[in-house]
Amino acid sequence: MWNWVYTLNLPVGLEQAASRQPESMEERVQALSRQYQKEIALLSEQLYQHIARIAEAALYDRSATLEEVVSEEAFARSAKEITLYAFYEVMREQGGQTTQEQNELLELYTQRLQTSYHEIDLVLASRFNTPIRAHLESLFAFPGGVFWTALLGGLAGRGDAEPLLDTLVQRYGDIVMRFSVLGDPNSEAPMVIMKHWVDQLNAWLAEQGQASTEEEADYQKAYAHMRKVYEAAAEESRAEEDGLPVQDLFSLFILGLVQVLLQPSKLSLSDKEAVLDGVVRALALPVELTGAEILNSVLARDEIGGTMEMMTTFGEEHGNLWQIVQAMAVRCGKAELAAAFLEACSHFMLALEAALTQEYPGGMKEGRAAEFMWEVATALES
Repeated sequence: MWNWVYTLNLPVGLEQAASRQPESMEERVQALSRQYQKEIALLSEQLYQHIARIAEAALYDRSATLEEVVSEEAFARSAKEITLYAFYEVMREQGGQTTQEQNELLELYTQRLQTSYHEIDLVLASRFNTPIRAHLESLFAFPGGVFWTALLGGLAGRGDAEPLLDTLVQRYGDIVMRFSVLGDPNSEAPMVIMKHWVDQLNAWLAEQGQASTEEEADYQKAYAHMRKVYEAAAEESRAEEDGLPVQDLFSLFILGLVQVLLQPSKLSLSDKEAVLDGVVRALALPVELTGAEILNSVLARDEIGGTMEMMTTFGEEHGNLWQIVQAMAVRCGKAELAAAFLEACSHFMLALEAALTQEYPGGMKEGRAAEFMWEVATALES
């Protein structure tokens, strides 16, 4: 069985320093740097664990053993170095020039990952054709690198290859963006790097004859339809003119629905944060919060967390969004809008649950979406 162990401890005091209120421009810059360093550490661990799940699901269970492609040790080692490859790609695009903040991360990662090379070796590799550059390219060059040979070999023929790769690319891209900003906030390196990744993986998916997964398309389609119905009801009932924060309520309602699926799941805290980040990104929700901040709001039951709960919970003291839509539908004389909204919501929940079940095998409580929507329909009828 695969044994994945990867923990990158943050430097002592990093989290406290990042949360401290800065008092000057220099401190604001330092605080942002610390924040990005912390986020890169968390994203790196999430990326590694995601790769571990792919490996266990796509590689271990294949009829051909992993050793026929590449040794387990070689693949695990390459998976650990993928963050360093992200740093290397950014430095290469930026001409090998680094800032103090970037150098601190390079030193931290080479030490904690116990690589055979040092931070200066990575900087030189980004400028010249050194042995370290050859080493990194042998691991991650597409498609013949050790990492891709094993990973894509395991994903070949799987119907869930695209969403699994999409999550990998998103998390890698988040690391690339943050490390790039620590060097040059105006750099186009992230766009250049991630376009190359996306183009290469799309070409591989095309060769595999894989279209977007039905689950992903379904939940996005259901969301779009649900939003269209909601906005039509709000517009015809002139809800915004009465001071109803139409868009904010709908966005928090969607996050509340996601939380309904996540709450009884077996997912780790970091996985739940990743799911929320992914939904916000996939649906382009106008929410300036990270998954971690959303979960903290839920636990604290602050204004945001409280509104999420209120929008998806039935109670005597307040109305949820289904009841609000019902009221808007009655007001504009189109009762069918309420029924259409409920139906679209049901499709959204079922499709999202299916997508998450594929992404996290064994982690979701299957049937929760149907159970919850039955509760909603029953409550609306009473």
